[in-house]
Amino acid sequence: MSRMDADGEALIRTQEPEWASLDIDLQDQEQVIQALVAHPRLLERPIADDGKRAVLGRPPEDVLALLHADD
Repeated sequence: MSRMDADGEALIRTQEPEWASLDIDLQDQEQVIQALVAHPRLLERPIADDGKRAVLGRPPEDVLALLHADD
């Protein structure tokens, strides 16, 4: 997450019933990581990464901005 400007909550599909059933503290990074390893469908996608910066692909314009950042 260090290359993203988003917090950890932005990367999680928190509206999914599966997430609610886990009772995870979003402030506990280790818990969040373990939950995503066990339940990968909860990861918000797509994530674009150019090696320097990463963005969540929603809205798609964020990915386009990343791709054209050096133009």
